[in-house]
Amino acid sequence: MQPLISIAIADTTFVSQNLGAAQYQRIREGMKKSIVIALIWVIIVILISYTCIDVLITLLVDASQKEVISLSAFYTRVMSLFYFVLAILFIYRNGLQGLGNGKIPIVSSTIEMITKTAATFLLIPYTGYLGVALAEPIAWCFMAPVLCIFFYKDIRKREQILSENSKQS
Repeated sequence: MQPLISIAIADTTFVSQNLGAAQYQRIREGMKKSIVIALIWVIIVILISYTCIDVLITLLVDASQKEVISLSAFYTRVMSLFYFVLAILFIYRNGLQGLGNGKIPIVSSTIEMITKTAATFLLIPYTGYLGVALAEPIAWCFMAPVLCIFFYKDIRKREQILSENSKQS
């Protein structure tokens, strides 16, 4: 996840610099490029998680701990399938912060935590350990589109204000 976080942090600076220059189209293009970079990384992570994650886990856990390795590999494989959604969530959350909007990311994080907790309690009785593995991705899938909507709504509002100010000048 760390490369996805790093991409998102870079977006915070990129967005805020271009916001100051009123370069809204450049912000859009930069966000799209960040998503492409994140997608490439996620594809690599998925390939690793489905080919050699067991070996990588044994670097952290004694090879005799078969059940731990099996559950860890399962969890990693399930989670990796949703990392692209997580990347979008990170990118747009940090993009909103770059726009100077800190409230929505905080509310989003709180909603994610509540969603993860609720999903865990609701899913485990029916799906067992799969419910644990799916709880976070459910929260990501719920909040990522919301963050995208708020981000682009904010950009459009700023463009309208700039356009109106240009007409008045």
